[in-house]
Amino acid sequence: MKEFKYEPNAVTYNTLMKMHLALKSTDMVLKLKKEMDENKIEPNVNTCKVLITMYCDMENWKDAYELCREMIEEKRLKPSLQVYEMVLQQLKKAGQLKKHKELVKMMVDRGFVSRPP
Repeated sequence: MKEFKYEPNAVTYNTLMKMHLALKSTDMVLKLKKEMDENKIEPNVNTCKVLITMYCDMENWKDAYELCREMIEEKRLKPSLQVYEMVLQQLKKAGQLKKHKELVKMMVDRGFVSRPP
């Protein structure tokens, strides 16, 4: 792409990150996210989905929760029901019931869900 003077965008990075996630190459996913940040390319809902999926696959509830919280509270992005439930499941599994309740409250307060799961 660089050879032909094409600038990557969020869709380009999301596609590459998703591909590397499928290959279980978390280092490359994180490297691409870092490059995205360095190039000042704003992550979108799909970027967050790839990263949260990766964190949940790694059973890293802290980063999954934090990214989901940032997505909802700071970026005002609505996670898909699949992503939301994935994070809730990780929080339950880790015994993080307070964080679980906080996430449900955030989603309800933003009008993203009408009732807690």
